[in-house]
Amino acid sequence: MLTLSAERFHKIQNEAPVHFQNYLVQVSKYRAAKHCKTWIVGKWITPREQSWAPSGTHFHQFVVPPILQFRRDCTYGDLAAMKLPSDVQGIGYCEVT
Repeated sequence: MLTLSAERFHKIQNEAPVHFQNYLVQVSKYRAAKHCKTWIVGKWITPREQSWAPSGTHFHQFVVPPILQFRRDCTYGDLAAMKLPSDVQGIGYCEVT
């Protein structure tokens, strides 16, 4: 996770099940993640920033607009979605295509 805030990192890390918490690592620069093959992207990143990821990396993205699929040697996940029960009323939505 790219963040300078140790407090923010630990808060998010603690939300994960205990047996998965050690898989989430904190970095302060993109180049520090050059050995991570799974990137969870919560803000838009440039092709240059993506270039720090090793070949074969998968980018899970939670950002609008979606990041450019710049790397042919990597894979990109679709944006997250959610499904509401059919009886839910009064909810608006926005779709990015």
